[in-house]
Formats: sequence, C-alpha cells, structure tokens
Amino acid sequence: MIDPQIKRLAARYSFAGLLFTAAVIFGVGWAVRDAKNSRGGVIQGPDVPTPTIPPSIEANPGPPAPIRRELVVNGPDGAQRVSCEGACALEMVCGLRDPAACRTDSCVDGLRKPTTSDFKLSTAADCGAMAATPCAEACAKRGECAGTHDGDAQCTRLCESSRDKKKTYASSRCVLENTCAEIARCTQ
Repeated sequence: MIDPQIKRLAARYSFAGLLFTAAVIFGVGWAVRDAKNSRGGVIQGPDVPTPTIPPSIEANPGPPAPIRRELVVNGPDGAQRVSCEGACALEMVCGLRDPAACRTDSCVDGLRKPTTSDFKLSTAADCGAMAATPCAEACAKRGECAGTHDGDAQCTRLCESSRDKKKTYASSRCVLENTCAEIARCTQ
C-alpha cells in the first residue's frame, strides 16, 4: 500500500506539472502569434489586433492593397466617381498619405476630385502598383501645362519605376489636384 502523504505529494506535483505544461504551450503559442503579426501574417480571431500600418511604402513595397470599402460609387449626377473614404483608406494602408491630408487635398463632398487614374486603384495588385497609378495621368498633365507632350513617355517610365514610391505618389497627386499655375510647387 502507498503512503497517503506520498499520494498527496504525487498529486500536487502532477498538478504543478500540468500547470507548467499549459504555461509553456500558451507561451509558445503567444510567441508564434506575435511573430506572425510582426511579419504581417494573417491570424483569424476576434481578439487579435489589426496589423500595424507600414510607415512607408519603401518599408513594405509588396503587401496587397486591401480594398475593404466600395471604391466606385455613383455621384450626385449619376456618374461613377471614386469614394473619398475608400481611396483615402487605401492610401493610409499603403503608407502613401495621411487620411486627413488625403481628404483635404483630394476630396470634395465625400468624392475624389475627378481623375481617371483613381479608377485604377481597385485593380492595383499591391501598394507599389497602387503608388504608380497616377503616373501617366500626372505626366500627361505636366506635358499639357508645358505645351508639349514630348517627355510624357519618359516621365511616366521614371515615375512608375521610382524607388521612392511615397514621394512619387505625392508629387503625382499634387499635379493632378492643382492647376497648371500651381504645379510648380509639386516636386518631381
């Protein structure tokens, strides 16, 4: 027969062993989840915080541009327009521009100022492609303002292949959102 004190001691150590095992499993699971979040991994669950927004497009050039809001909406005149909320959310997710600056510079009455390049936002494969969407239209406007379109193709190539996507996007949006007299302040 086994001594009752030994039984209690064995039960106590078994319980402590179970607690230790559970703590190790929980700790490893927590570390794996944090590692996935820090690399932009997707983890399902209601208690999981949303991934952080990259500080710039250069820091994370290839994440998919998540389109969570309806981008193309009907304007007051019935014509299709781009939603300010959706476009500004995409710009924020990709680290291209602050939502407040986006709304101030690009929007009128909840809709984007009319540009054809905004309709390409929904088809951009990633943030890098999204940053290049206004290039051709902005270069064409620069040519229009200069009175010659001779440099449009080269301007577009340089814009689309720029390494500083955030700066290039800001410059292109500035050109599209201002008059010819005002675009001199837009950096190229």
